[in-house]
Amino acid sequence: MLFNCEIVINFAQKNHTMPLTRKQKQWLDSHPELKPSQSMKKRKASHDYSSRCIYMVTMCVERRQPVLGTLRSPDEQHRTPYVALSELGRRVLEAWRAIPCYYPEVEVMKLQLMPDHMHGIIFVKEQVPYRLGTVINGFRKGCNDAVRTLGDGHFVKLWEDGYNDTILVGANHLEKMRNYISDNPRRRWMKDHNGWLFTRHKMMVDGREVDVMGNMCLLNFGAKTFVQCTNRLDAKTLGVIKDNFLKQAREGSVVVTAGISTVEKAVMNWALDNSHEMILVIDNGMSDLWKPSGKLFDACASGHLLLVAPWEHRNYGSGINRSRCLAMNDVALAIVEGKFSRTI
Repeated sequence: MLFNCEIVINFAQKNHTMPLTRKQKQWLDSHPELKPSQSMKKRKASHDYSSRCIYMVTMCVERRQPVLGTLRSPDEQHRTPYVALSELGRRVLEAWRAIPCYYPEVEVMKLQLMPDHMHGIIFVKEQVPYRLGTVINGFRKGCNDAVRTLGDGHFVKLWEDGYNDTILVGANHLEKMRNYISDNPRRRWMKDHNGWLFTRHKMMVDGREVDVMGNMCLLNFGAKTFVQCTNRLDAKTLGVIKDNFLKQAREGSVVVTAGISTVEKAVMNWALDNSHEMILVIDNGMSDLWKPSGKLFDACASGHLLLVAPWEHRNYGSGINRSRCLAMNDVALAIVEGKFSRTI
């Protein structure tokens, strides 16, 4: 048996394609933490996942069943919408808190359980002889044990295959993600009550397929202002241009922008702060779970915003470059010029 275990461990670590015997497969099935993760394709290729780092991890319940709790409206004890955990949700919380018992180099910093998915922040405090996936698969095993203990026949396993991770760099990023996941119940409640504003659609804009989310009625507004301005002008000229854009907006024109340059960002922020109608072209795409955050979420929920994404969603990217800026501005200008067709 020792010989077989060594073969299986070697298979798990190096992902060999050699066939396994029945006993080897049974042994590997009983040690999911050793299996190569199917979600490795979503990892950041250049990152060492055994290094000291803080991560936000997102996982979904198998078939998105809402078994971890119930989303409830604010009450006397809760000022905002919240998730009342089920017994299974409480067991998942216990499994999350138990991670340092098995991996003492790992600190659990935050967990937000939703009825059908979770967001958690963990801190790998030092270089370790295993990878992030090992920790996550160990947590999965604890959750699956809880499912079996509770006798819930709905699941062979609790979580869908794979997970998403976000590498948190710097205190500001950590604090932003803490706030983001804490606000998840409120955003979900607003989304459930304004579902049409958070439904992803497809459109064609000047021959390019894009994803859109928000108030699509803004496309029908006759007065639209394409807000685009280079940073290569002197401060006085930039100020005049910004004031002209704001004047058009105050007169009722919908702001259409990619929000890239200083002037574009200033007009975008004015629109968000003043609940003004805006069509915003964004640099990243929209995944199945994606929804805007912060001011963009509130603007979307209130019907003042339409988001346009010309790209596929990516967990990690190389940042915005000149070609992407030009493409985003082209999409914004095409919308103003009416070169679009509605949902396809």
